[in-house]
Parts: sequence; structure tokens; C-alpha cells
Amino acid sequence: MFQLPNCPAHDLMAAEGWSIVRSYTRLSIDLDTIEFPEPAQPPLGVRLRPAVDDQDLRAVHSVLEDALAGHRNHRRRTFAEFDRDQRRREGCDTALWWLAEVDGVCAGAVIARDPSDRAWITWLGVLDAHRGRGIGTQLLRNVFRLLRDRGHRSVGVDVDTHNSAGALGVYRAAGMSERGTADQWPHEPATFQ
Repeated sequence: MFQLPNCPAHDLMAAEGWSIVRSYTRLSIDLDTIEFPEPAQPPLGVRLRPAVDDQDLRAVHSVLEDALAGHRNHRRRTFAEFDRDQRRREGCDTALWWLAEVDGVCAGAVIARDPSDRAWITWLGVLDAHRGRGIGTQLLRNVFRLLRDRGHRSVGVDVDTHNSAGALGVYRAAGMSERGTADQWPHEPATFQ
């Protein structure tokens, strides 16, 4: 069950043995209010490029699997499972699957979706060895530009609030603002004596 923080039900739920196990934050960016440098300059030694063929799509999957390993609730999937799941989602367009390479080696990836009602960041991951260099921020700003060019006025994402990789900071650095948080409350059975 999800509840907004500080809602009246929080104290009642806690009194009944419920506890917050995780929180998710929704962020968005208004694409009409940001400026994109022309052309976008990735960090030194980093090259951004679209996934143009099956090998590239597999590279996106591999980077995301490795970057998200160890994150709670992450379950490794084969490329076939991952690809099938992504293609079923509204707004799937592999032209919005991008890679970041450092010295020719895949270091990060992003997947965005382009449904008619809102653009969305579905996946973002940077390998541990390449974090802290602005690669995630650059990948995001790149897809923001692509989505704006497609006529979208905003882009959203939901992220684990306590993500150990500092995801909230990456999204903020790319210009996204928090819109709200929801706490997840699984029921812990009360113990009666």
C-alpha cells in the first residue's frame, strides 16, 4: 500500500503494526524552461550515441543490468525478457535507447518512452567505475533534448528515494524537480500477548 508522507493515516497505520519499507519520489522537468547548449558536450572522453542495432540494444540491457545489480527488487532478466517487456510498454521507441561510452567501452545507458500524453525516463544506469563524472546527467539531458524536439513539454521519472547510487542527485543535476513522494507500507502483523 502506498500513502503520501505526513498524511493523517500515517500515525494510524503505524499504530496498527504497519511500517514504511521504502519511498519513491516523482520528479519532472519542464522542457520549455531549460536551455540546451548547442551541441551538447559530454564529459571529456565520453561519447553518447543511440542504440542503432541489436548489438547496441543488448549493450544497453547489459549496462543497465550491471549498473542496477544489488539494488533492492532488481531481478536479472535475459535480454529477450527485458526487450519483450520494454516493447509492450506504451511509447516504446528504441531511438530513445542511448549509450555512453568511455574510451570505446559502454559505461552508461538510458531508456526513455514517448507516449502521447507524457514522456518518461524508464531506465538510467551508469556502471560503478564511471559514476561521479556527469555521465548520467549528460544522458538525461540528451534524451530531454530529443523528447523536446518531438514536441513534449515535460519529462517525468519515479525513483527509489533512498537509492544507494544517489539517483535523486543525478536527476536533480539534470534539472529535474521533485513533485512528490509516496511511502510504501507493507503490513507487519501485530504480535499479541
